[in-house]
Amino acid sequence: MKKEVDNMKPVVLMTDSRATISSEVEIVHLPLIGIRPLPVVRALAHHHYDWLLFTSKNAVELFFLHYPDVTFSNIASIGKKTSLALAVRNIKIDYEPPDYHQESFIECAADRFDRCTVLIPCSAKARPMLTDFLKRRAEVTRINLYEPVASVKNAKKMNELVVSGSIDVVVLMSPSAVNAYFTQYDVVHLPVLAVGPVTSQALSRFGQPHITANQSTKESILQKIIEMRDNHVI
Repeated sequence: MKKEVDNMKPVVLMTDSRATISSEVEIVHLPLIGIRPLPVVRALAHHHYDWLLFTSKNAVELFFLHYPDVTFSNIASIGKKTSLALAVRNIKIDYEPPDYHQESFIECAADRFDRCTVLIPCSAKARPMLTDFLKRRAEVTRINLYEPVASVKNAKKMNELVVSGSIDVVVLMSPSAVNAYFTQYDVVHLPVLAVGPVTSQALSRFGQPHITANQSTKESILQKIIEMRDNHVI
């Protein structure tokens, strides 16, 4: 149902897998992507690596569930949710870039990975940029722990909410979420926010006008939405 009162909280559609709570906006949580775990690579049992590199919360959870015998000296992390998943396991992070994306990781890596063994447990759809960069200076093993699976049901529900005028802002949290929706439906004639530059690039490929958050965090996105509300953009 379309909102009837102009001064109500803006209704924000979040498309990632983790529910968000805010006192400033009303959030509709509709994940566009699930995951399908891939077979365990038994040959990795009892291996030791100088570095483990995680780029997603899902990778952290699946790795420590299925590869308890793999040992390591250092941990690198990209992304706030990734680092939080490690922190709740009391795992010390030895390196994380100042910004939450691969480009920042590469820019600030210096020589800390040179001539090291590096294991990258990740999504089968993870961008190859980081792996390619590290292979030029380290011995790298990449294992695909899972693959993203689009939710056709939730993409349809999102389209219904957009068409009905039930939401004010759409937030896309990953390139996979962008693909899950826009391979089926047309551009959205509402304010659309991207969590970071990679998601922004995916939206641009579909011709979707959008705004990119100042930082690749939900906090930054919500701050941007509140600014838009206060400036009567929404």
